[in-house]
Amino acid sequence: GSPAKRAMEEAVVSIYFDNKDRKIPVDADEVIVTRKINRSGISTYKINGETVTREKVVEVLRHASIQHDGHNIILQGDVTAVIEMTPLQRRAIVDELAGIREFEEKKERALRNLEKVEERLRIARSRLEERKRFLEKLEEEKNAAEKYLELEKKKKEIKATLVALKLRECEEALERLTFFIDEKKRELESIDKELESVDSALEKVEKEYKEIEEKIVERSKKFYIFREVERVRRELEVKKEKLNTLIAEIRRIEELISLLSDRKEGEDSLFKELTKRVPYGIYGRVKDLISYDSDISCAVEVGIGNHLNDIVVENEDIAIKCVKLLKELRLGRATFLPVKVMKVKPLPKLPAISGVVGFLFNLIDFDERIAPAISYVCGDTLVVESIDVVKRIGFGKYRYVTLDGDLVEKSGAVVGGYLKRREEKKELKEYERIKKEKEAQARVLEEEIKRLESELSTLSSIEIGEDKDIEMLDNRRRELERELMELRNRRRELFDRKMYLQSVINKHSIQKARLEAELENIRIEAQEIKELPEKITLTDIYTLENELRRVESEIRALGFVNLKAIEDYERELAVFEEYEKKVETLEKEREKILATIEEIEKRKRDAFFDTLEKLRQSFKRVFRDLTGGDVEIMLENPDDITSGLVITASPHGKKLTNIDLLSGGEKTLTAIAFLFAIQHFKPSPFYILDEIDAALDKANTRKIVEFIKKYSRESQFIVISHNEITISSAECLYGVTMQDGVSTVLSLKLITDKEENN
Repeated sequence: GSPAKRAMEEAVVSIYFDNKDRKIPVDADEVIVTRKINRSGISTYKINGETVTREKVVEVLRHASIQHDGHNIILQGDVTAVIEMTPLQRRAIVDELAGIREFEEKKERALRNLEKVEERLRIARSRLEERKRFLEKLEEEKNAAEKYLELEKKKKEIKATLVALKLRECEEALERLTFFIDEKKRELESIDKELESVDSALEKVEKEYKEIEEKIVERSKKFYIFREVERVRRELEVKKEKLNTLIAEIRRIEELISLLSDRKEGEDSLFKELTKRVPYGIYGRVKDLISYDSDISCAVEVGIGNHLNDIVVENEDIAIKCVKLLKELRLGRATFLPVKVMKVKPLPKLPAISGVVGFLFNLIDFDERIAPAISYVCGDTLVVESIDVVKRIGFGKYRYVTLDGDLVEKSGAVVGGYLKRREEKKELKEYERIKKEKEAQARVLEEEIKRLESELSTLSSIEIGEDKDIEMLDNRRRELERELMELRNRRRELFDRKMYLQSVINKHSIQKARLEAELENIRIEAQEIKELPEKITLTDIYTLENELRRVESEIRALGFVNLKAIEDYERELAVFEEYEKKVETLEKEREKILATIEEIEKRKRDAFFDTLEKLRQSFKRVFRDLTGGDVEIMLENPDDITSGLVITASPHGKKLTNIDLLSGGEKTLTAIAFLFAIQHFKPSPFYILDEIDAALDKANTRKIVEFIKKYSRESQFIVISHNEITISSAECLYGVTMQDGVSTVLSLKLITDKEENN
């Protein structure tokens, strides 16, 4: 506006593009781009009258290689900038033409990705190393657990084989013993039947004998003598019979005493023989080394059981020496407890329930040296008042024994009922007392028999003569006496055999009872084992027991075993393998990124040198057209694309000289040629040149004008100039003047030589 003209509220400008070749992606032969701006500075953009965003305008024009920051617009300052540029700044132009920025951006993105991948790889490797160390430790625990399970399995197999072997041997021994006892019982039944028959015959003969005696007495003149003889004879027979019975009973009692003594002496003799031959290192039998209150005696005997006869020794060498000695002397078998290699096992917490007496181990008094052996035989056996207390605590938590001898194993097996306790010492004393009584009775009977025999002898000497009938009767009586004697002798033989058989049956019945008790214990063990081997290859119990001790020793040597380590190892191995895969994937990704960076560098280098070569050729051609001379463009370091770009020129055939050493006009021409070479490298549909001739003399201006005319055949040139030579060479002129604050545009089309000739 001006004092005469009011300022407008908005301004509008439009530029028209020929789009017959459809390089601009708009379906129209002519594309009009319009910008409207108001006094507030708000702009509106339109393409062919349709309102769009500025970004849309930029995007649409870019398709025709029209860019607001392109090299097709050369300002006066651009020429000076090229002259004053450093080699590195000039090289940056080549980078731009070659699209190096795109490569750099890709490389930068790749490097960022590489940095991220390497950081992730570092973390993954660190975690993998941690997992590896943990896995190695876990593998050791897993190997120990597998070894433990293997040994436990072997231990169970050996125990199962031992139990099966003992079960078989015990059953076979019991079967043989039962058969033997049954055979003796059948023989005893046969003897009983024969005794009945003999007694019947004896009764019949005695009856006849009595009748004969009565007839003889009746016919005897001295009846009272015969009667007295008969009385004495009968009494004598009765006494003799009683004496024989007493003698048989005494023999049976002696056999029972011998049986009880032999059993005790057998145990005692084995122990005495060992202590005699091994004078040191044997502490004694468990039953001899412990003491306890009488009210828990039943619980102690049942809880410790067969271990009461176990022999406590100092160490394993003493135990092995004793075992070899028993074998060598064939003295029998015994269990030895070497305290040096045994440990006192810690007891669990005592349940706070009414009726609990305490752990058996704590209720027994013993020397502290043998504590490991007593801990072994007692285990964690808990003494309770009754089996009802077991129910309250819970089956399977402890091994229980009640005060009256009921036993509940951890497996749940219950052994109980009426307990018949054998008090062998009292039993032995009672038999000895009875024997003495019987022997005293026998001595009395022997005295009475002697007296009666003497009396009978006296009476017989004064007997009166007998008549013929009496003689016949007497002969018959003597025959009956012989029969009676034979029958009584036979009865005595049968009775003695019966007493012997009863003694044998009793003796073997005791053995059978022991075997049955042992078999019951073995069957309880078998129930705990559940599965016994069908075939037993090794039948040597001693070898099996040695192997069992060796396996148990190996298990103890393992110490604490983490059985969960097997499962944990498999899970941790899977995690470790996942980390390995992750590291492998990251390494592959890293290698891929490095390969990409290498490829980017190669493509960048190829693109740079390709662009540099094309720009060089274009520069040389433009410079030659402009000046007739030669020009060269090269890197300061040919092997380093990051080095600066050097321009040397030789206007009018002079020697090639660095642009910095040229005259002002030569510098300007060289700079303009360089800018035109860039434009020629990336052609544009039009060029805008803003006073590029301002610093040129007339000769150099004509060179520029001729150059523009030559290249205007391919592109449109819009030149802003005040130079008369440039203005006079233009095909169309546009001038702008201002009157009263308003711009006025004037145009003039000039006729060229070509048009004039036409």
